[in-house]
Amino acid sequence: MATVSAADDWLRIADQDLVVLVRVQPRASRARFDGIASGRLQLRVTAPPVEGGANRAAIELLAAALDLARSRITILRGEHARNKDLRIAGAAAARDSIATALLEACAKKP
Repeated sequence: MATVSAADDWLRIADQDLVVLVRVQPRASRARFDGIASGRLQLRVTAPPVEGGANRAAIELLAAALDLARSRITILRGEHARNKDLRIAGAAAARDSIATALLEACAKKP
């Protein structure tokens, strides 16, 4: 399993917030975390990329895994692309615990 120090590429601190670099795969058979590749956290969501459905599903998946309100997660960049930068408001102090939680979610994939 990857360690927290491996989070340097895909998890960054920006002021008091965290920025998570993700790659979203829409229309997957089930929603899940799929590991880290090319410096991005890989997410699979069941929603299609129509009218922001995949964006909402990615935010919901991340919020559920971290036990956060969906309103704390916003899209900084990549609203119409698979590669997205997601900002988690006020989470800079919890960087290590968030990294650990996301890496554990990746390890649980079937």
